[in-house]
Amino acid sequence: NILFGSAVAWVALMCRPFLVMICVLVQAIALLAPPEAFDVDVLQTKSAGGGYRSVGGAWIRVCLLLASQCGLWACVLLTRAGWQGLLLGSVASVTHAFFRIRPKTEVIKEMLGLKKGQ
Repeated sequence: NILFGSAVAWVALMCRPFLVMICVLVQAIALLAPPEAFDVDVLQTKSAGGGYRSVGGAWIRVCLLLASQCGLWACVLLTRAGWQGLLLGSVASVTHAFFRIRPKTEVIKEMLGLKKGQ
């Protein structure tokens, strides 16, 4: 999540802010809108039987989420700023892992082979 988030933030800041905002907005609508908003009826052609056919809201939500995720990943993987953001997130993650300080009691318990729950 850190890598993807940093890459998307970097792309949004550097080169494609409107595209990233649209993808995030579509994803927010798909996740936060009430289920009734996605229940629609589609008019069929005469060769398909004519009339209206109901389309489930779950399918529309999945399609919106898939489209927004594909858009965000395309922004990350197809732009130079996206790759820079991935690199920046990787450096931040590795730096955090190397410089994290654990309490001495936890280190001593680990060295003695004792688990926290005992």
